[in-house]
Amino acid sequence: MKKALIFIGGSAPLLDAYRSELEECDICIAADSGYDIALRDHIAIDLLLGDMDSISGIPAPGTSSREFPKDKDLTDTELAVEHVHDLEEEHEIVLIGGGEGRFDHTMALISLFLRPSPPVRWYTALECLHLITSPCAFSNVSGKTIALLGITEEPVRVSTKGLFWELQDFPLSLKDQSVSNRAISDTFSVRPEGGKGILVSISS
Repeated sequence: MKKALIFIGGSAPLLDAYRSELEECDICIAADSGYDIALRDHIAIDLLLGDMDSISGIPAPGTSSREFPKDKDLTDTELAVEHVHDLEEEHEIVLIGGGEGRFDHTMALISLFLRPSPPVRWYTALECLHLITSPCAFSNVSGKTIALLGITEEPVRVSTKGLFWELQDFPLSLKDQSVSNRAISDTFSVRPEGGKGILVSISS
């Protein structure tokens, strides 16, 4: 499957944190001030879109862009995700940025993970969040802060291996979260059962 990187406004990691994603991506899109992140990291953007109310960098000559009204029903990030969904071929979506911003924007970003063809990863300046819908393992995580986050009212029963506080059939939901855990080995695994998935946050 092809990969799309969407740069969005808010705090973002330095290039080294997502370099492997960039090397594998087929299209780079900036949503409004997400362009400032791409500009900081000297990344050529295939499309800049949004209402352009917060961008500070000057787009490079020839940058393809689509401007939308400020009064609209979708956020700039949602517009970028819709654009990817409209492409002829299916793309895996990775978000870059969007940390430590307005809470309403944060909630809108989280809601993307509950929609059809959701993003698979979200990099902020502090962590990388992974959408997990089936058993998986992570490596090179020893000592890192780990959070397992429920994103639905319906509980997802989760078990882990390799964390300081192991979970065994723990019912993750919007009501019950698992935060400030840490990896005690080089790898840890997580197994969700039922529901639409969870977010696993791994500190940078």
